[in-house]
Amino acid sequence: MKSLSIEGLPSESATAEKKKVKTRISNNLNTIRHEIKEVISQSTKSDTKRACFITSIAKTLSQKGKIEITMKFLQRLALLRTWLKDLPAGTDEDAFWKFADEKLQKYAERYASKPGDYKRMLEGILKHDVQTYPRQDKEDDIESVIVPTDRIPQNQKVAMKLARGGVVTANEL
Repeated sequence: MKSLSIEGLPSESATAEKKKVKTRISNNLNTIRHEIKEVISQSTKSDTKRACFITSIAKTLSQKGKIEITMKFLQRLALLRTWLKDLPAGTDEDAFWKFADEKLQKYAERYASKPGDYKRMLEGILKHDVQTYPRQDKEDDIESVIVPTDRIPQNQKVAMKLARGGVVTANEL
């Protein structure tokens, strides 16, 4: 393209660096998604050593990704666990995440004008999860692991907002 004298194109070395960064980020995200699926998958096993309360999953994942545990985080974990539990054994990684992404998109469309209904649906899923996988003696209860909103770092709030498709203002950065 440079030989065609098109202005404003990045150099070939800049393009190569961009590809390396994109590949590295993509690989890291795939690793994280795999770990999330693996931790949640193991928690659905019927034997008592692996079946665990939602806070145990949240603590394991938060340590891997330095994530602050919020009620919304627990609700989304419960949602993923519900979907994982219902998938046929041996469903591969890509198929699960494609399924999850499609379901989330349908929820976004269905509840776009009804955020209260969406909130109640997620609360119901968490309640069902807590009944299905009750807390064991050594596991923390929900209230003891939740981080209050005012203690969530600003960069995580911005990332959560962007993940929901929100727009971030200069004041929020």
